[in-house]
Amino acid sequence: MKIEKSSGNVYADIGVANPEQMLRKALIVAQISQVITYSEDRISRAVGILGLSESDLKELLHGHFHAYREADLMEYLEKLHQDKSFAGAKLGK
Repeated sequence: MKIEKSSGNVYADIGVANPEQMLRKALIVAQISQVITYSEDRISRAVGILGLSESDLKELLHGHFHAYREADLMEYLEKLHQDKSFAGAKLGK
């Protein structure tokens, strides 16, 4: 097995188009995930706030965010922070 040093961006390492944008999207989705914390009750509330179906939200949280615009992901994160039930969630930097 050959081991290669990473560039620091897995998307660049595997040849994904627009790797910097994909990494930014991944970081935004990670923050959304931290806010929601995978609890079914919180997912149900998030679905109502974001206007996504439960299956779409779960797909997003499982890494299927390629088709989403970065601006839309940021909007989702902002909507969660504006809602009182999610406002106290801690985020990593």
